[in-house]
Amino acid sequence: MKKIKFVLVGVIIVPCFCFSQSKISGSVVDTETKKCLPFASVKVKDKAIGTITNEDGEFDFYVGKENRNDSLIVSYMGYRSYIQSIQAVGDKIDLKISLQQAPIMLLQLTISAKELDPRAILIKSFENSKKNYPTEPYIYQGFLRQVVSQDDKAVSLVESAFDIHDDGYKPNRKNTVRVREIVNLKNVRASRNYINTVSKSLGGRFNALTSALRWNQVKYPNQIIANLKNKDCILEKMIHLNGDSLYVISFLTHSSISESFERKDLFYINTKTFAIHKMESKEYSIKGGYRNNPWMMPDSIHFYGAKDVSTVYDFEEYHGKMYLKYFHE
Repeated sequence: MKKIKFVLVGVIIVPCFCFSQSKISGSVVDTETKKCLPFASVKVKDKAIGTITNEDGEFDFYVGKENRNDSLIVSYMGYRSYIQSIQAVGDKIDLKISLQQAPIMLLQLTISAKELDPRAILIKSFENSKKNYPTEPYIYQGFLRQVVSQDDKAVSLVESAFDIHDDGYKPNRKNTVRVREIVNLKNVRASRNYINTVSKSLGGRFNALTSALRWNQVKYPNQIIANLKNKDCILEKMIHLNGDSLYVISFLTHSSISESFERKDLFYINTKTFAIHKMESKEYSIKGGYRNNPWMMPDSIHFYGAKDVSTVYDFEEYHGKMYLKYFHE
């Protein structure tokens, strides 16, 4: 069985950005279970310099001499953050960071569920888009990894660094089939059997970068807003993130293509600013069938179909605005 996996990691670039000289390597785990925490945020506090852990909770982080007096902050949703001065950390090559869970139980809140309208909270988060997300042009730099796995073994791989020029989050803008942003791919490397040459085209159907830019529903929320009136929105719980409290709101959508296929959307929303910190979409077949008829990839002899798809957009605050930190599918 083939599984296609996309990872898109981004860092927001400011004019004073400098390349790093010192390397900090380590891993992030749960304090109690010792399980790794994939895609945890690792960054210089209050700076546009950061990365995330890989699927095994590991990271390599580079800092320059100009950041030696700053602090390293490691955060993960539902956990208390780790904060330590970079000077104290030093040039560690095997830094072990343990994060402790810090959940907020909904039943312990003094506010009842009846007083919180999940649909209204979600709508307000989209209405506050201009306030919480950048509306002016900016440059986004990141790294793309796209893997095709078969029987838990990678059979195809492409990696690339990239620069993206984004003109900002514009209210009421509809998404289209084309990519609006200006993309510059750099240092592309791919296995010989890679099914879509990313260095030549961004139009491939299984292209993580294209998917992340086209289907960012935080940036293009029109369809969600239009359909919310017919949704049963549920306030599932509340969690911690860097000292803030987040609502976790979900709703279900049934596929028009297959009655046995549905999608669950989850939004992690700041209780103070109503900014969306994270958005997850989990599409799955209730009866184990395929969502649609298999289709052929460009430049490939193979047919593909989907039984389940999981997509994550994770955002991080910088200077009062939320920027895309990573995309995973």
